[in-house]
Order: sequence, then structure tokens, then C-alpha cells
Amino acid sequence: MNLAPDTAQTLRTVLATAVAVPVTPLHADGTPDWDTYARLIGRLADAGITVITPNGNTGEFYALSHAEARQAAQAAAEAIRSRQDDAELLVGVGHDIATATEASRHAGEHGARMVMIHQPVHPYVSPQGWIDYHVAIASAVPDLGVVLYIRDERRTGAQIAEQPDRAPPVGGVTSAVCTISTAAALPLAPEPAMARTL
Repeated sequence: MNLAPDTAQTLRTVLATAVAVPVTPLHADGTPDWDTYARLIGRLADAGITVITPNGNTGEFYALSHAEARQAAQAAAEAIRSRQDDAELLVGVGHDIATATEASRHAGEHGARMVMIHQPVHPYVSPQGWIDYHVAIASAVPDLGVVLYIRDERRTGAQIAEQPDRAPPVGGVTSAVCTISTAAALPLAPEPAMARTL
């Protein structure tokens, strides 16, 4: 199955609204406090947040085990469903390609229609390797929308713009370091191919 064009447009539109990346509360022993996490997700949904991103950097993505990250996605999905809310989940995924792909599929099985791919953490990622990493994950989940999370100023607008050409579900970019020149290099059409947040 592939992401339908009308669904892709809906997801790009919702990405232009408020997107929250909740913290993952921890107990004193360092384990996630899932009850508090569920209440936090519920408060965000009740406040009208339209996109909630479990497993973002603020959510301790790299500090969570793979099982804990899956639990965060599940807990967020359950908290939204219990309120019969229509907030979208944008689940953070990453690490190696197989792990990110499995996490993406898990997110989809729990109601997420989008994933946000954390960039590889290796300091010597080639431009082509960076592109190939994201394309491999996005291509494995063609029924999900994909947002690229960029924290590396070496990524150019041209590299980012190549993503939707090679993996159509790519529909958004969020950046912790995006410069105006990088953002300006992204393709703009009458109906943007990507939603952007800076």
C-alpha cells in the first residue's frame, strides 16, 4: 500500500500546525514513568495540540531502550484513542535501518500515520549515505508519512530535496540547525512537496 495523495496532503497540512514533542518522565531509578507520560499526552491532546511526537529528542529518544521507545509510541497512541481525539502521532524512529524500519511499522500498527526519522549519529556520514539511510527507511513504510529530523548543518537543501523524489512518503522536515539558506534551497511549488518547521 502507498500513502494516498489526499492523506499525504492532510499530513503536510497538519504539520503546519502546533507540533509538540513531549518529555518522557522518569522515575528516580531512571525507568520511564508511563502513568505520568500518558497523563502528559492526554493534557496535550486536551489542549488542542494537533500533532504529538513521542520519541523526539526532548522525549529522551537516545536514552530509551528499543522496547521503551515502542512503549512510548504505544502509550501515546492509547492516550489519544482513550480521548477519542483526532491528534496525529508523529513517532520518532532511528538508530540502524532495521531498527528504524521495525519501529516505523510498530508505530503504524498503533495508529500513527507519520514517523520522524532521527538522523544517523555517526559523525562521518557521507551526503549520499545520509540520503540512502532515509530513503531505505521511507521506502520500507510507503503507507506512512515521513518527516526528516536534521541536526547537522552539513545537510544541504539539495540533499533534503532529493528525499521525496526517491521516497515519496517523505513529506516534512524539522530542523534544530536549519539555516535560512538551507531552507531557501528546498523546493517550493504551488502545493509544497514538503512541510517545513525550523
